[in-house]
Amino acid sequence: MKTLLISLLTFATPAFAQEKLAAQIENYQIDQDDLVLSSVVGGSITIDLSQKLVTLSLDQKMPICKYDVCIQKMPEPLEVVLPLVSQEITECGVLMYTAQLDTQEPGLTKTIIVQDHSDFYNHCQSFVAVPATAVKYIHQEERALGLYKIYQAYFEATKLEKVE
Repeated sequence: MKTLLISLLTFATPAFAQEKLAAQIENYQIDQDDLVLSSVVGGSITIDLSQKLVTLSLDQKMPICKYDVCIQKMPEPLEVVLPLVSQEITECGVLMYTAQLDTQEPGLTKTIIVQDHSDFYNHCQSFVAVPATAVKYIHQEERALGLYKIYQAYFEATKLEKVE
């Protein structure tokens, strides 16, 4: 009986830990100097709580045709997949998910911070409209001769919803 109970406790995981949440990006602000994200036109954010991964999938616009007639293929979405490192709830009821890749090598730091504002107005007031979901993506790139630049992009998205 003890073995069965220990096995059940070991394999039992909370329901929220098996969820997958997703939202569609509606608005964005991207650093003009950021060549990696310069062609973004939309996308989505997905939080996989069972795998502990956050995926920022960004759709890219079609490249401009240089000639009157050309054959083009739609560019693949730019996907940033990072491990989920923390979840916390602020005083205002904002659920914050932080995903980060830090390899301790210069130029390879990437962070995604997702703020779920679903419960915000139950705890706090604001004079400014708060998006249902806010996403901040920070990445560092080597520019030249060991010099690095940190880029930040901000995204507003629909409410995070459960997906299968």
